[in-house]
Amino acid sequence: MELNSITKLNDLFKNTSRALIIIVAIISLTSTLGYIYLFKEMSELQKNVLVLDKTGGAFTATAVDASYMRVYEYENHVKTFVNLWYAFDEYNYESNIASALELIGEPGKELLAQYKDVNMLNLLRQKNIHYNVQIKDISVNMNTIPTSGKIILTQTGVRPRGQSSREILVEFTLSDVSRSRENIHGCKIDSWIATTISQTQQTAEN
Repeated sequence: MELNSITKLNDLFKNTSRALIIIVAIISLTSTLGYIYLFKEMSELQKNVLVLDKTGGAFTATAVDASYMRVYEYENHVKTFVNLWYAFDEYNYESNIASALELIGEPGKELLAQYKDVNMLNLLRQKNIHYNVQIKDISVNMNTIPTSGKIILTQTGVRPRGQSSREILVEFTLSDVSRSRENIHGCKIDSWIATTISQTQQTAEN
């Protein structure tokens, strides 16, 4: 009888152990599945944010990766520099150049020296010239270190007797810096290699 009792106790213990193992496994599986589901739901919620306008109205907006938006800041930074550096007249030349130098690093010194070599401000005054610029294309590659890109622009110098244009291809690199009032995009141009692709000249008819 004692032997049978011991055998029954052993069997009961084994069965209880198996049941506990199965219960623990089920709980673990349920918890894991619950965590996965919760993680997916939180990820979906994070993609949508609630925005309140000034009137108190609410609407939803979709969140995007910061690096995805950064490329547009880089593009706008370079475009801003181009519009300041390549488009001016005698009245806004100095302010344009000062603002542009806040957006570029060491290459700005070389570019400024080129303008000083031709005495640009006096040239604008004496020959009544003004420059405008048109950006034809820009691309930024976020997969390089540092970030790099290309821009194609056309600068046109207009004077009373006609105008001359040059199409320029520029290869550049960018790096991140602290944002400021003068540099709202928080980046600087580290290299600026400009190549003139073509030149045209038109003379005004008398």
